[in-house]
Amino acid sequence: IKKDNRLISRDRVINENVIGIIKRFKIIADRYRNRRKRFGLRFNLHQTLT
Repeated sequence: IKKDNRLISRDRVINENVIGIIKRFKIIADRYRNRRKRFGLRFNLHQTLT
């Protein structure tokens, strides 16, 4: 049970850190108003810069 809890907590910490970065830089805070086919490209660009 301890091993399972450690694995879960390790993954949770990583996820919480990523969510914190997204919130800090407001990457997905506003509605995307440009062309949808370029959304993935721009989202990846923002991820790369952070």
